Amino acid sequence: MDETQLNFINSQVSTLQWAFNVVLLVVGGLGGIILKNLTAAVRQTQHTCENLVEADKGLADKVQSLEILVAGQYVTRQSHERLEEGIFKRLDVIADKMDAMPCRNPKT
Repeated sequence: MDETQLNFINSQVSTLQWAFNVVLLVVGGLGGIILKNLTAAVRQTQHTCENLVEADKGLADKVQSLEILVAGQYVTRQSHERLEEGIFKRLDVIADKMDAMPCRNPKT
């Protein structure tokens, strides 16, 4: 091989090396941008999850307090029966008064 051919081969290798370096630079830059965006998305998701956990704790506390309020207010059977007897006695008195009214008793 003569010197002209060696210079041509060296220039081709140099051009290929330069093109390879440019392609590697572009791929590395794009990869860096993608990794940066992924990292930001992961951080945002973690922050959102933390907020949801705090909100969930608040709702759980509210449900527990509601459960405590409801569980302490049951009506006993005896008090229900007394209330029922009182209502029926009152209704009987009202029915007797209505029966005694002159408009209800056409015989008099």
